[in-house]
Amino acid sequence: MGSYLREVQCAAKPAELAFCKLVASEQHFHDLDEVQSRQVDDPGLPGPEWLDQIRRGRPNLQDLRDGALPQVVGSPVSLYVLPSHQGGWKSDGGLQRGTAVRGGDTTDLDPDHPRPFGSHLRTIGTALAGVAITALAGAQLVRTADERQAVAAWVALARRAGQQPTRFDPAMVAGLPEPAQRYLRHAITPGTPLRTVAVIEMAGRFGLGDKNDHRFWPMRARQILAPPFGFVWIPHIGSGLMRMSGSDGLVGHEAWTRFWLLGTVPLVRAAGTPDLARSAVGRTIGEALWVPASLMPANGISWEPVGTDSARAVFEVRGERHAIELTVNDHGRPLSIVLQRWSSANPEGIFRWQPFGATIEAVGTFSGYTVPTRLSGGNHFGTADYFPFFQAEVLSIEHL
Repeated sequence: MGSYLREVQCAAKPAELAFCKLVASEQHFHDLDEVQSRQVDDPGLPGPEWLDQIRRGRPNLQDLRDGALPQVVGSPVSLYVLPSHQGGWKSDGGLQRGTAVRGGDTTDLDPDHPRPFGSHLRTIGTALAGVAITALAGAQLVRTADERQAVAAWVALARRAGQQPTRFDPAMVAGLPEPAQRYLRHAITPGTPLRTVAVIEMAGRFGLGDKNDHRFWPMRARQILAPPFGFVWIPHIGSGLMRMSGSDGLVGHEAWTRFWLLGTVPLVRAAGTPDLARSAVGRTIGEALWVPASLMPANGISWEPVGTDSARAVFEVRGERHAIELTVNDHGRPLSIVLQRWSSANPEGIFRWQPFGATIEAVGTFSGYTVPTRLSGGNHFGTADYFPFFQAEVLSIEHL
């Protein structure tokens, strides 16, 4: 049934008095047809002879006096219908004309002297407040479910951490393209346990829009990363009335992007599509420099030569090839990465392979790993449309 019938409230009274209050808003008058359609199943509802009267806003007073219509008084916003205790609908014989029973009291509602408009506003305001509270409660339940899923995914990735990892020996990378050897020997101190999961704290700026029309917002985030198996990124973006939070992630075949405004209003809710999962794989391997051990050949990664100072790391993920091209300096310090990522960040809004990349502006060492600590990255890397929407600085990083 429509919202009109859901708002019917009936209450029995002593002796012959009973009342039903039908609260209707102007946009819901079409639901009166549903009242009429229920006559066979619910003879206690008023008959169709007064529907047109209500649609016009007020029953004919003479008809009420003559008993031709049930006693209906009020306005199109609040309608009071007086049934008898036997379940039939009274004319005005049992009560004085213009009187409706409400909450046990009688209130003058003469159609020639309708209730003040303010009382209608209070009725509407109460109804809207109820709807708002219900909506907020529903949104909170959804938000809680989102958070639980993100936590479960985080735990699943953390369990990938090895208990007794092998320790790095520079001889392990012999035979790789020279730029790849240079990078791995720079990134991993000899004797460091080869851990392939990291927890990262970061801060910076996050841009919404594109190169020609965008705005940057402050960002702070916590992330778990296990290339190429997945990640969970939990950021807080923006300030004031534009505070956004949620999570972005990939675990197994499941990827999602869910963000909320002020923790209440859903902004983006996408999950479970092959396009989203393929795009998320690109992000996972694109951030592998934060977990250098994940780029070791022992993890199934193959390296291809590209140039004097660049090499390509190739991942096979669910039977599909994904690769990042890394450029380093003479000492092996990473300068930039670029990959072909499956993305819809284009004017057409369609998923396709397009360049995504980042420049590494600073590095730092954490427990034997030298990783990017300041970087800028985004879509269309290396083209005129490049927009480095992600600008981050690592605050801390722990390899599990």
